[in-house]
Amino acid sequence: MRARWVPAAILASLLGAAPIAACRSTPIEGPAPDRRPEASSGGFPGAAECADCHADIVAEWQSSAHAFSAENPLIHAPVCGRCHAPVGTMLDPEFMYRYAEAPPPASLPAAAAEGVSCVVCHAPIELADPQPLHFEPEWPNWRTSDLALRVLDFDRALGPFGSGLGDDAPPVHQDYHASGFEPGIQSAELCRSCHELVVDKGPLEAQLGGPQPRVTLDRTYAEWAASAYPARGTTCQTCHMPRRPALEPAAVAPPGQAFDAPPPPRPRSDHGFPGVHGSYWREGPELALQQRRVTALLDGIVSIELELAPAAARGETLEIVARLRNEGVGHDLPSGYAFWRELWLELRVEDATGRLLFGSGALDADAFLMDEYNPAVRQDPRRYDPYLWSLRARMVRSPKMLAAWIDEDRQVQVPDEAIRRNLNGTPILSTADFDASPILAQAWATDRGPDGSAGSTRDAGPLEEVYTLRYGEAVIANGIPAGETRQARYPVPVDADAVGPLRVSARLLLRPLSRSMTSQQEELAASPPPGPTYTIESAEASIPIAER
Repeated sequence: MRARWVPAAILASLLGAAPIAACRSTPIEGPAPDRRPEASSGGFPGAAECADCHADIVAEWQSSAHAFSAENPLIHAPVCGRCHAPVGTMLDPEFMYRYAEAPPPASLPAAAAEGVSCVVCHAPIELADPQPLHFEPEWPNWRTSDLALRVLDFDRALGPFGSGLGDDAPPVHQDYHASGFEPGIQSAELCRSCHELVVDKGPLEAQLGGPQPRVTLDRTYAEWAASAYPARGTTCQTCHMPRRPALEPAAVAPPGQAFDAPPPPRPRSDHGFPGVHGSYWREGPELALQQRRVTALLDGIVSIELELAPAAARGETLEIVARLRNEGVGHDLPSGYAFWRELWLELRVEDATGRLLFGSGALDADAFLMDEYNPAVRQDPRRYDPYLWSLRARMVRSPKMLAAWIDEDRQVQVPDEAIRRNLNGTPILSTADFDASPILAQAWATDRGPDGSAGSTRDAGPLEEVYTLRYGEAVIANGIPAGETRQARYPVPVDADAVGPLRVSARLLLRPLSRSMTSQQEELAASPPPGPTYTIESAEASIPIAER
C-alpha cells in the first residue's frame, strides 16, 4: 500500500486551476430528500455528522450513485464490497454478502453501510499500488483480500484547498475536526482505485478446470490516460464533480453556533457525481435527480454527421453513412463495465407521407433491440437487425481456444477473425443458452469488422458471451475512444411509391444496463423494468427524390 499522492507535473495545474472547457458538464441544482443515517462513527464518521456543517454537500451526495452503491441488489458478493462499500468491507470482508438482506449491526460505524461516503475521499487513506484483484479459491461467492483502498481513522478532513500558498488561505481552526490540504483529492489516481480493474482468476483454476487468465474488466482510467485529456489538465473530477459557479464557504456552522472565524469563500465542486450509473432499482426523487444529472452530463458529448447523396431516385438504393465522434468524453464511450451497457444508433428513413422505408436500432414492445438476446429473434432469426450498430463491449469465454490465445501476461488476446459480426461490425455471439448459428446462417451475415473487411461466415465460431464475471476470460472493446470517430453504413431501398422529400433521423441512445442484463435480474422483480434510456445526440436530414 502507498499513501495518496499526485505527480509533481500535475500539481501546479491542480492548485487553483479553472475548470476545463472541453468537458460539457454543468452542476444540476435540485433538492435531495433527507435520507441521512443515524450517526455512529467510531473512527469513521457518517454522513449525518458531516451534514451538521456541510448540509448542502451531503444533500448532493445523498442522491448520488455513490450513496447507494452498497444497496445495489445486483452487487452482493464479498468481492464487490471493495468498491461498493469500502469501509464496511475493510472492517468485515464478508460485509456485502452478510448484510445483503439485513441491516449491519450497530457495532459497525454508519459509514460502513453508506457506500462511497464522505470519509472514503476526505479521510486519510492509503491507495493500493496498481495491481490485479486476486480471488481466493472459494466457490460460489468470490472473495478477495485485496482492498481498493484503506480508509484510516478520521483524524482530520482533507480537501483540495488550504495549502496556505498564494491566494489559497489555510484552513480556519474550529473544534469539530482538524483540516488539511490534500491535492491528490483532485487527481485521477484517487478514482483509479475503483475505476480500473484487472481480475486475476489464477486461484480459481481448480474450480474452473484449468489455468485461468487475468481479465481487464474496467479500463476507464487507462482509456483516460491514453487520451489527450491528461495533457489538458482534465481529470475525472473536472467532468464528474463540476465546479459550482460561485465561491462558497466549505462549511456553515450549525444553528446557534459559530466558528472562531468565518471560513473563506472557495471554489466548490458538485458532489452529485453524475455518471451513467444509477439507482435503477429504486423509485422516487433520488432517481429522478440522478437522471437529470446524467442528461446534463451527456449533453453535447457526441456529434453525429449524416452523409448522403444530394438526391434519391425511385427504384434505387440510397446509401447513408452515419459518423459518430466522441467529442466530450475523456474515455471510451461506453466505458466502465461496458459489456453491461447498451449504446446504439437508431436510424429511420421515412417518406413525405410518414411511411417507413428503412429502420435500424428500433426497440420492440418489450424494449429489446432486435439482436441475438431478443426472445423473438431467437425464435425467428430472420427478425435480427442486420445493420444494428451497437457499441456495447462483450465479455467472452472460449474454453477451446484459451490455451492458444493466452499471452505471457496471462491476458487472452482474441483475434479479430474469431469475432462474428453483422453488416455494421456489431458482434454476433452465442451464449450458454443460445447458439447464434441460425442468425449467422442468413445470407447477409459476415465477419466484416468495423474497417469494412469482408468475408462471409456461417458458423458461430469459438466465442461465447457471458454475463457472470467469474466466467469471463476477455473483454472485446467496441466503443469510441476519446476524440475518435466511427461510422456505419445503411442501404435504403427507395421504392416506386416513395413520396419526396425523404426524412432521415438518427439518435444515439444509451441504457446504463442492457435489456439482456436487466431481463435476468429476478432479484428485482419477476419482470424487471428496462431502466432509463438516454438520448445522447440526434441528427436529421432531408433529401429530395429526383424526378425523371
